[in-house]
This record gives sequence, C-alpha cells and structure tokens, in this order.
Amino acid sequence: ERRPLKILVIAFAAEDAAEMENIQKLCSIKFEKIVIVRTIEDFKKVILHGEKGIGMRLHFIELLLLSGLPVCGAAYDPKVSSFCNDWRIPLVGQSSQVVFSKLNLEMLNSIAENISQEFQKGLRKVLTDEN
Repeated sequence: ERRPLKILVIAFAAEDAAEMENIQKLCSIKFEKIVIVRTIEDFKKVILHGEKGIGMRLHFIELLLLSGLPVCGAAYDPKVSSFCNDWRIPLVGQSSQVVFSKLNLEMLNSIAENISQEFQKGLRKVLTDEN
C-alpha cells in the first residue's frame, strides 16, 4: 500500500525556512510544514514524526544519524558530500539517486556508532588537552 509522502521541513535558521518556502512556491512540491528548530529538545519533538531524512547541513545529518532515522545527504556543499562519502551515507543531488528501501538498519547503526565514538574521542582530546 502506498501512502502519500508528507514532507516536514526542519530548518535551523530563518533563512533556511525562507529558502524552503521559495522552493515550495517555485516547484510543484507541497510541504506538510516548515519548522525552525532552535534546541535539541525542539529537534527531538519534531523527529518523532519522521521516518526518513535528507539533510543539506552537516549538523543536521549528524543529528539524524544519532536519532536512528535512515538518512541521506543532499550534495550541495563539498563538506557535506565529503562527510557522507567518508561515512558511507547515501547522497542525493545532481548525479545521484537513492532509494530509501536500500538503506538498512545495521548499516545506519554502525555509522551512528562510529560517529559517536569519533566525537567522544575528539571531545576527550579537547577537554583533557591531549595532543
């Protein structure tokens, strides 16, 4: 059974929300809602309703990974593309196509665990002044 796709846009800044409103007007796309998220608590509340995520900002992709949702990166920025390539996160964009059903939970959990471990190492290094 196919369900209509409901798109909830999560923006970290007002300019992101404004850009998504412009895209909605210019393209034949309808967003369910555009939400500006300012805190991790806001993110947690909104993400409860999601099934999949496409992120164009690096920090959003990281949060999606840590939340456990299947994620793709939108290849608009070299740092996002590089991060996605380094961590084997599928990319959508000019020359790439992704089918979410091909993403598997084991791979996503592995990626999230690797990222979490690397962040913890980096944080320990900064907080303990190790070199």
